[in-house]
Amino acid sequence: MAYTLRKSFFVFFALLLCAITALSDDESYAKILIKFKSSLSNTTMLNNWIEPVENLCSGYNPIWTGLVCDNGTFTGIKLESMGLKGTIDVDSLADLPLLSLSLMNNNFSGPFPYNDLKKLGKLRSLYLANNRFNGDIPDDAFSGMKSMRKLVLGFNEHTGKIPMSLLKLPRLVNLQLQNNQIEGRIPDLWQKNLTVNFANNKLEGPIPSTLSSQSASSFSGNINLCGKPLEPCKPKKSIPKIAFIIAAVVGVALAVIIIAFLICWRRARLLKYEKSVDNNHADEATENYKNNGEQGKLYFVRNNREMFDMENLLRAPAEVLGSGNFGSSYKAELFSGQPLVVKRFQQMNNVGKEEFFEHMRRLGRLSHPNLLPLMAFYYGKEEKLLITDFVEYGSLASHLH
Repeated sequence: MAYTLRKSFFVFFALLLCAITALSDDESYAKILIKFKSSLSNTTMLNNWIEPVENLCSGYNPIWTGLVCDNGTFTGIKLESMGLKGTIDVDSLADLPLLSLSLMNNNFSGPFPYNDLKKLGKLRSLYLANNRFNGDIPDDAFSGMKSMRKLVLGFNEHTGKIPMSLLKLPRLVNLQLQNNQIEGRIPDLWQKNLTVNFANNKLEGPIPSTLSSQSASSFSGNINLCGKPLEPCKPKKSIPKIAFIIAAVVGVALAVIIIAFLICWRRARLLKYEKSVDNNHADEATENYKNNGEQGKLYFVRNNREMFDMENLLRAPAEVLGSGNFGSSYKAELFSGQPLVVKRFQQMNNVGKEEFFEHMRRLGRLSHPNLLPLMAFYYGKEEKLLITDFVEYGSLASHLH
């Protein structure tokens, strides 16, 4: 009887000690989270992060928004689709028992602090997709993170090469880098059951045989990739050195001829256009935009395209392509000969400027072989314009009907 009482007492004491320790941990974790929040902006959805707090978790339910709980234990941060901005203070999170960190679908920009990521040694999952993180991912960004299983970094603006430290992650099962600007070759990733997505980057060279069983869509949009599951790589041919010299000379000569031809052609086209354009009509259209309070400013969402202003667009000859419930579409041809499609919307007066600009930014980041990308847009109180390239073979509607 006495033995049973003593045993029960020790069990009760151990449970009490664990509860006191957990309570103390949650209070210290809360202070760290408050410091992390202070580095962010637009944190309206985190207004319930208020001290004092005794427990961060109740079973599997977090007391504070955006936390991850596992049977009463705080294990991660999940701040998704909250419109957050600012800097990511990874260093302040080093003392947290983080197993997962998700910041997907926000408005973060600039470089992510990958150099500090190694301080989160127990991290298993990192989700950063659908932001505007840019810059190179350091080659040693994931060194020592042997617990890492999922890296979801797609739909950002990362550059540079795929980091070689990924080869040292034995438990990696999901790697997503699609829709960035990553270049170079794909490392020989060897992890069992690994799923990857490298679509729409600037990768080149043969796909490693260890990834040959992946879906072909995981490598689409990289024009210089080859090998299974894509088209076979072409065998390299040995070319004599003299052939390179001849090719270089011919290439330079052709380039000079082509440039001279383009200059003459452009001058002739401009002269022809200046004679035929109705200057009075174009000036009147420009004045109408100015008199209605519009600034006549075009905003470009892609930097790799020819720039032009509103006056150039108004002077371009146009023809109606069709009309719908929201407005009409026109084909316009610039002085340079570039054909464009201008979609004019007149029933969107209730759309605010910031909301409209945000939608245009998201449209500009979309990239898909079957999607015509947005080039530029115009915002006015009375009407909005969306500008894309012109497709020679007609619209989907014309083919269907």
